[in-house]
Amino acid sequence: MPDPIATSAVAKLVEAATGAVFGYLLEEAGLADRVRAWLGREPARLAFQAALLRALTRFAKAHPEFASALMDEPFFTREDVARELGRFLTRKGHPDVNALARAWAKQLPHVGGRYRDEAAAALQAFLRAFEEELGNQEALQPLFDSRALERIAANTEALLETLREQHAAALRAAERSVRIAGDVHHALIVTGDRNTVNYFAAPVRALPTGYDARVEAFLDEYLGAPDRPVPFGGRARELRDLSAWLEDESAPSYLLLTAPAGRGKSALLTRWAAALQQRDDLTVVFAPVSLRFNTHLPEVVFAILATQLARAYDEKPPEKDETPEMWRAFVSETLRAAPPNGKRVLVIVDGLDEATGWSAGPDLFPSRPGDRVRVAVSARLTADKPTPGDWLRTLNWTYGRARTLTLAGLTRQGIAEALVSMGFPLDELGRNVDIVAELHRLTEGDPLLVRLYVDDLWSRGEEVARLRPENLREIEPGYAGYFKRWWEDQRTQWGDQAPLKERAVREVLSLLACALGPLTKDDLIALADPQADLDPFTLNEALRPIARFVVGDRHQGYSLNHPKLGQYFREEVLGNQAEEVERRFVAWAARTAQEVADGRTSPAEVPRYLLEYAGVHLHQAGDLETLARLVETPAWYAASREHDPSRHLFAEDVARALQVAEGQVLEEKRIDRLPHVVAWSLLYATVRTLATNVPVEALEAMVLLGDTDRAMRYAALITDPERQAEAYRRIGERLHAQGHTEPAREALRRALEAAEGIGQEWLRAEALAAVVGAMAQVGDRAGLQRALAAAEGIGERYRARTLAAVAGAMAQVGDMDKAREALQRTLAAAEGIGEERYRARTLATVAGAMAQVGDRAGLQRVLAAAEGIGEERYRARTLAAVAGAMAQVGDRTGLQRALAAAEGIGERYRARTLAAVAGAMAQVGDRTGLQRVLAAAEGVEQEWLRAEALAAVAGAMAQVGDRAGLQR
Repeated sequence: MPDPIATSAVAKLVEAATGAVFGYLLEEAGLADRVRAWLGREPARLAFQAALLRALTRFAKAHPEFASALMDEPFFTREDVARELGRFLTRKGHPDVNALARAWAKQLPHVGGRYRDEAAAALQAFLRAFEEELGNQEALQPLFDSRALERIAANTEALLETLREQHAAALRAAERSVRIAGDVHHALIVTGDRNTVNYFAAPVRALPTGYDARVEAFLDEYLGAPDRPVPFGGRARELRDLSAWLEDESAPSYLLLTAPAGRGKSALLTRWAAALQQRDDLTVVFAPVSLRFNTHLPEVVFAILATQLARAYDEKPPEKDETPEMWRAFVSETLRAAPPNGKRVLVIVDGLDEATGWSAGPDLFPSRPGDRVRVAVSARLTADKPTPGDWLRTLNWTYGRARTLTLAGLTRQGIAEALVSMGFPLDELGRNVDIVAELHRLTEGDPLLVRLYVDDLWSRGEEVARLRPENLREIEPGYAGYFKRWWEDQRTQWGDQAPLKERAVREVLSLLACALGPLTKDDLIALADPQADLDPFTLNEALRPIARFVVGDRHQGYSLNHPKLGQYFREEVLGNQAEEVERRFVAWAARTAQEVADGRTSPAEVPRYLLEYAGVHLHQAGDLETLARLVETPAWYAASREHDPSRHLFAEDVARALQVAEGQVLEEKRIDRLPHVVAWSLLYATVRTLATNVPVEALEAMVLLGDTDRAMRYAALITDPERQAEAYRRIGERLHAQGHTEPAREALRRALEAAEGIGQEWLRAEALAAVVGAMAQVGDRAGLQRALAAAEGIGERYRARTLAAVAGAMAQVGDMDKAREALQRTLAAAEGIGEERYRARTLATVAGAMAQVGDRAGLQRVLAAAEGIGEERYRARTLAAVAGAMAQVGDRTGLQRALAAAEGIGERYRARTLAAVAGAMAQVGDRTGLQRVLAAAEGVEQEWLRAEALAAVAGAMAQVGDRAGLQR
């Protein structure tokens, strides 16, 4: 039976059927039209036609008796048939195969009733083949994945109803679902049903600004006020170094300030930032990472940075309900660009070591910040990061990418300056060298301890003028000496009540020292040892004498005003008793979790401290039972979700529970914990994929809907470089299709950066080739130069093909000289490939690229390389590609040589090669060459191969109008 695809009737049938199906689909209203317009009709139509043709061909071979009957245009163009076939594309249910089969069988005029069941079964086989062929069409995959976008309006309520199912029951069944309370605004939700995407759009809402007060409180702590000065001195050289780095155009964009705890990093940076605020040419973005001021959590840190950067760049900040990961991505992506209107931006992040629930890493800031952007960060030297180099490696700021600055202790001169900075009456003490010498002995140059002593002196008022050096000589140096003296002074003031007062004060200090964040008065009372007899009145009395060591208020909670004070109290004062105090935090968390689970405590009544830190305490204690209660109690989830709409805190609690359970399975062989591991793994994956595993098609939909910034931020969160490169590339392609050239170039450059990070070379090569093709479309010559460097770093097997793709892209943008130069290097690399199949494939690619740049000499060299391929099937394939390339440049002489090479190939592959050469000869109008190809085709012995070659020659002769040749 003749191939049905070769007939014009079948081609007409396929075109008519495609028109009917797509016509029906485009009549549907709603977002579906926009999605189809976004994808572009032509690629989808061509893919549909290809699938239909292949399915018809398979049907004709399997059921020749029904082939002619199936190819009935009126049947395929019926509205009901078009609707059912359209279901294959929209995935709105599944086509009714039986109904279609019966409808077809009924209209067959020459099929009797007894054959109709057989005909129906045959059509079912056709439809199954058609569905399979559609699934093989890559151009249709985005359309299939867009099905969720089309169902939003109809399915929103059903989806929300599903998500309202009992949380604990879902966990026990290990279902991948997310329970949502309240409205869903401007968020992407990825469920476990084949990565279905549901996109909910709502008006933009501003980022919360309540964190401004926390930043102001931090600044007040270090800058003070006219009636409450804060000592500062001895840092003139460091201030000059900071400013010199800022003004040095040749300096690296990053600066790292490190020192041990209590060395004055925060004081230095806040003073510097305050001085720079007066400048009109510079915008200072300041973000403290501080447990004391409750700015250490990711939802706070990145909200502070994102809000300030949005103002500096005149951009729209992330929406209120977006995740901390989205704000973090916004920060990193914004800093890649130069500030508008010639502005300069300095970002200062103080205290990276206090980060909780997130960590500083290479992705914190862009590898290449924009012009006129500088970033300075500070971090404490810790046991796991004892040197500045450890922090540089953590941030990937090695190899000269950052300047470092380390703070030493204060000298005597520095202490004198700190006293003078306080004004009357301490300025006189600053001029007393003996007093300054004693203070230097007592503090050992520790800025925090200097401040404690200076604050004490300031509190004495004018009486301090009578201070003599000998008054200080009896005090031991260091913190122990300071607090010993302080306790003696307090006992003197308390008199007979000293035992009771001291017990309450020690209790409060102990709790604050072991706390992970601010504690409210209610928290302190709930945690206190009953023997301390703390109540609202006695608590106020206990807080009064330690006010100089404590920051906060009754709204935000209280904490020690410096981490080093907490460290001193835990290690030197509490000692082994610290473990007992920490057990009280665990017991408080367990008690509250049980009350919430039982309904005795409502979600609104759960203390903020426990929502943020209960999981941390329980994880440290290995209390899996209570961790499980936190994770599996819907009311606790509701409280956590209300406090943190991003679900970050809840996700971290799930991760901690999972880590403890996995440890018990692996280390203690607790097989009974496996269900927890499975359920919590799925739950954690679900929560985290809200931001980090958004399907690429959804990002393209965001661009279509005009939300490009959001799409770019989601793309920045993708951790897999291959997938991230694809996401950025497809965003860039959509932007280019909409006419947004510059944003498209930026997206493609990020795609290139992601592609460079792909580990497997063949995947990196494929990604680079795809990116450079898109870059050529937007005319990005600079991006192609960088891609060329990346391609040259790929190993031998894949390097040449990637270089050829880059060269072809360069030719497309008119950069011919660089394209030719790159192709020469490519060809040299290709000639050195050992495996013939890879050498052949690469040479074919190089030939096509050389045709683009019109390099005839280069094509001759490619032909020579092709002739040297030993295995005939690879040589034939390469010669066919070279012939086509020579035809593009009009090289008849080269085609004659290619024909000679083809004639030397064995019969099995010669026919196809001759067919390719014939097409090339026709393209250049070489009738003489076609006569020679015809002679070679006539010499093929096997009939079916000879027929294939002669058919190709005949088509070529028809193309050039060679009637005599056709007669032959």
